[in-house]
Amino acid sequence: QLNSFKNIFPVYWNHPAVAGITLWGYIEGRTWSKGTGLLNSNRTKRSAMLWLEDYVSSLPNLGYPHGGGVGTGIEDVLGNEGFDGQKWTVSPNPFSSQIKVKNIFDANQNAKYQVLNINGQLLAEGLLDEQALISLDYLVAGVYFLRLENNKELSTIKLIKKKFSYL
Repeated sequence: QLNSFKNIFPVYWNHPAVAGITLWGYIEGRTWSKGTGLLNSNRTKRSAMLWLEDYVSSLPNLGYPHGGGVGTGIEDVLGNEGFDGQKWTVSPNPFSSQIKVKNIFDANQNAKYQVLNINGQLLAEGLLDEQALISLDYLVAGVYFLRLENNKELSTIKLIKKKFSYL
């Protein structure tokens, strides 16, 4: 199990088409397949769970406002519709060349943005203007993070850059 997690989990975690991972059969002996639980039946952590916690916690800290433990704290804002509690809208997401950013509670006044790759490297930064358009046509297809900051809050949103299509 540990070797499978080491070989397979990073591939899915870092793939641009994957927005999240759900693990089923969390406790050993409580599922239809033996040897798949991340916790033993006495709820002690198995080696794959220990590795998984280390792997996720070793990823770059992009300044997530609610980061802690092994959670990412990233808002997966995909599509043009917002959800309850979301402070920013980003559309389109996935995107091809540019995105439009809007704070749904306040104007974009004094809002700063940063675009980071999955390693936490800063690729672009600036201030949002009235149009709030960010041109990202120079990026290759993949997963990126948009860090937004205004006077009141800091948010990090996962972005997906689509492969360019001529159709």
